[in-house]
Amino acid sequence: MRLGWLLLLAGWVSPAWAHDTGDARASLQVDAQGGVTLELKVARVDVAELLGLPDDAPDAALDALLDTEVPMRLSSWLNLAAEPTPCLWDAVTVGPAGVRGLTITAQGLCPPVAELTVAWPAALHTRLNVKLTASVTPFEGEARWITLDRENNSVIVPLRAPPAASAPSFLRLGIEHMLTGWDHLAFLLALLLACARLRRLLMVVTGFTVAHSVSLALGVTGVVTIAPAVIEPIIAGSIAVAAAAALARLLAGRLAWPGSGRPSPRPVVELALCFGFGLVHGLGFAGLLAELAPQLDQVFVPLLAFNVGVELAQIAVVSVTFPLLVWVGRSRFARPAFGTLLVGLVGLGAVVAVLRIVA
Repeated sequence: MRLGWLLLLAGWVSPAWAHDTGDARASLQVDAQGGVTLELKVARVDVAELLGLPDDAPDAALDALLDTEVPMRLSSWLNLAAEPTPCLWDAVTVGPAGVRGLTITAQGLCPPVAELTVAWPAALHTRLNVKLTASVTPFEGEARWITLDRENNSVIVPLRAPPAASAPSFLRLGIEHMLTGWDHLAFLLALLLACARLRRLLMVVTGFTVAHSVSLALGVTGVVTIAPAVIEPIIAGSIAVAAAAALARLLAGRLAWPGSGRPSPRPVVELALCFGFGLVHGLGFAGLLAELAPQLDQVFVPLLAFNVGVELAQIAVVSVTFPLLVWVGRSRFARPAFGTLLVGLVGLGAVVAVLRIVA
């Protein structure tokens, strides 16, 4: 039974590892003379795959190719064109980016035009489906953002008076970020396992929502700035801490899990966890939005829409997950099932936290 639940947990987590290694992010700034400044952040494992290295290739094998191969291949991963003339990349450099990531910077030269075609052929790689989210700052008007993937791998960006930031687009981005953020979902699951009643559930979810909404706003506006190398291990560690707290109560026979019908103790621990670590998770959300939102005087609409998207996704996840937990909690297998799940979450959070520190 324990093996079965561990396999189930592995199946739930495995699709999300792609999110952890990272969809690509880019910043493109275009001047009136056709010059383009690029900053592209992409996971090391994805670059290794694009370069054709085997899965078990050591880091040294990739490092040896970065300075020579990446400049030659960059245009086959991300290319720009001022139709019908392709733009050229120059001064390409590669450096580290956060946890297991790379930053590729380059200068592009395009003919001065009113619109630019941005294409992401890397999405068509046979073994990868890396989505690119990019902010494009034209020489006139406000910054806008685009998303390119396998189904939609090119877009024409106007450089004169582009549309303002779209609230529905940032709403969708918030939903996608929450639903694909396995670490946020795992932390939320650990909190739900200590909620026996709807009132406790509402308190915990509200505490998490308030906390990450506050830190999201502070992070996007630049009031609080903490490096991803610090934030990401803490987010993973929050999973282990929340699950360990619930596991300790379970082993002591004091855990009031969903569907148990047991009276719940005062939610001091859960509220401290959901609010304290919720602040950290909000800074994790802010890392993406800060790169995509327009300048500070235009950030309110993207911030509000993105946060609403995160909350809608969170409500949807809780609405589906909590009834399932109640159903399991009322069965005779509740204690071993939840015990196995909590052990798995502790191990998952601890291992990923260590990997994010040493990577």
